[in-house]
Amino acid sequence: MGRLSYVTYAGFWIRLAASLFDAIIVSVWLSLLWLMSPYAGPFLHEIDGYVLYKHGSLNLNHERFKITLLTILQIVLFLVVPLFYYVYYPASKHKGTFGKQMFGLIIVDDDQFTSGSKQIGLRQSMKRYFAFLIPIVTIVGLYFLPFLLIAIGFKKRKRGYHDEIANTVVIYKNSYSSSQDKEI
Repeated sequence: MGRLSYVTYAGFWIRLAASLFDAIIVSVWLSLLWLMSPYAGPFLHEIDGYVLYKHGSLNLNHERFKITLLTILQIVLFLVVPLFYYVYYPASKHKGTFGKQMFGLIIVDDDQFTSGSKQIGLRQSMKRYFAFLIPIVTIVGLYFLPFLLIAIGFKKRKRGYHDEIANTVVIYKNSYSSSQDKEI
């Protein structure tokens, strides 16, 4: 399919601003989850017979030291909340996270946005998330990540490596309209 010449692709700086806004939102959610946990704070003490911290330091030698179900649930939530936020919202009718929405950006399927069917699926959204996440959690990837992201500004269609892997593109919401897709 031919590319539309009148679509405005979102560049590096606007996407960085949206990503920073998203990071703040996820951090606030995770902080609230942490504060609501009975194990939160630096002065944790014995709760229900389980000792994780005693007077602010980890007490591994204590015979009752256990990782409780609540702690496991907390770890799972810290993994699930970002996964939900960064995977669900781009694949939903919103076509992007709150940060992208705030700056008027949407994430669309690269192959289908010329035909009006722009919304990406959960599979594409997961590919995009994990493609972005893998360099962050690897030491070698952290070295190359800034170069991979800054390259967005120099490419004609402003696609990052995670966009290319997931076959998506980030465009300005108001730069493209279609009679087939009235939701945008």
